[in-house]
Amino acid sequence: AEERLSRLEQVVADLAEAQRRSEDRLRRLEEAQQVTNLRLGRLEEFLGLTVEEHAEEVLLLVLEEKGLRVVEGPHSVPVDGEGQVDLAAVCEDPAGLRVTVLVESKVRLSASAVRRWADRVTSEGFRRKLEQAGLPGPYLAYAFGFRVDRPTEKAARERGLGVLSGRGEVVAPAGPIP
Repeated sequence: AEERLSRLEQVVADLAEAQRRSEDRLRRLEEAQQVTNLRLGRLEEFLGLTVEEHAEEVLLLVLEEKGLRVVEGPHSVPVDGEGQVDLAAVCEDPAGLRVTVLVESKVRLSASAVRRWADRVTSEGFRRKLEQAGLPGPYLAYAFGFRVDRPTEKAARERGLGVLSGRGEVVAPAGPIP
């Protein structure tokens, strides 16, 4: 009985040690996950800024080609309760008429992202919030993507949005949104 008790005590001690090692590995894994999440967050932030910077360069060239003079911006604008507009620029045409150009930017622009952006930018509530943020209408709306496929272009045409890529204006907006 004492021998069995001794073996049982050893088994319990081994199990306790295995549990401690498992807890140590779990703690190290959690620490590594935190570091990974931090690095991933930094990468997402960097990539997002890179996409927006590239979108801004393309937008400025397109606006110049269209004869629109930038009066304000482009810059990102927080919109109360709606997140932010990646790029907004108030422009003036040669006749002195103003239009606010809005751009949503993505690395890979999908048709569903274009539809969501179109729904957002055509919403009266959103446009009211844009005005409250200092961005008066009418609006020209674009979606930018490093990668744009044909279904995305089709969705943009159907919704009246413009599409920008590294090649410039892929799809022209149908016209201003009041």
